[in-house]
Amino acid sequence: MSLQDLHISTEDHRIRRIAEMLIAEEMQYVRHELEMLRADLNRSYEIQREELHEFYLDAISTIKRMEQ
Repeated sequence: MSLQDLHISTEDHRIRRIAEMLIAEEMQYVRHELEMLRADLNRSYEIQREELHEFYLDAISTIKRMEQ
């Protein structure tokens, strides 16, 4: 292995390390964004569930009034 080959190998290793660090950072960002999206979806689900429950209770109340 020549000195030039060693230099290229060292550069390849450094480039690979930098790429791995960038990929890890990007994955952390994506993971964070997915967690935020999941939290938003959970909040939306809870709001819709509460609204549906209120609608259901109103419907039962209306049916009971109509039966009287």
